[in-house]
Amino acid sequence: MTKIKVELPKGFMNVGVSLRNDLIANTNDSANWDTLRFPLPKPTFKWQIHSYEDDNKIVNLIDKQ
Repeated sequence: MTKIKVELPKGFMNVGVSLRNDLIANTNDSANWDTLRFPLPKPTFKWQIHSYEDDNKIVNLIDKQ
């Protein structure tokens, strides 16, 4: 099982993994909206969010069937 830790920039939340294996997060602030999107390495099965650390600043992803 492959694991990745991603540290989010300050103010980003609403994290998800797209069908194209991109990690997506946004600020959820209508006055200062911003979206973060970057590709993840090709998984063996499927990237999934496993857990969060440090008040949701770090996202732990696992490649799981």
